[in-house]
Amino acid sequence: MEAFLPILPLTGIVALNVYAYGFWWGYLLSYLGTIAGSTLLFFTIRRLFMAPVHRMAQKSQRWRSIIEKIQKKGFTPSFLLYCFPFAPSFFVSAGAAITEVDTYKFLSALIMGKLVMIYIEQHRFSSGRYA
Repeated sequence: MEAFLPILPLTGIVALNVYAYGFWWGYLLSYLGTIAGSTLLFFTIRRLFMAPVHRMAQKSQRWRSIIEKIQKKGFTPSFLLYCFPFAPSFFVSAGAAITEVDTYKFLSALIMGKLVMIYIEQHRFSSGRYA
């Protein structure tokens, strides 16, 4: 749900999973849920909005240059943004979908970045050091 509704706090969802299921089960549920949601969002936006965005890019040099820059650097910025809990994954997934970032690069960045981010959030909640 968090992937489609960026106003939902992922840290709150992670906290609920930690308290309800314990560290490892909470981690696994949070991780798999966020991967599934972001992947579904990626493919939904790619299917629905790719054609209109490319029509705009054909008309505008500025859009074309933005799309080309994101395509060239697809993995690293996506990975870093997925690692931070305060970065809205909705915009990262949507941006990757409409700019034709390679699906393999997107999934690699998503899987590795969310692995780091969910682990950090889980550890903060399970150790009681969340401020």
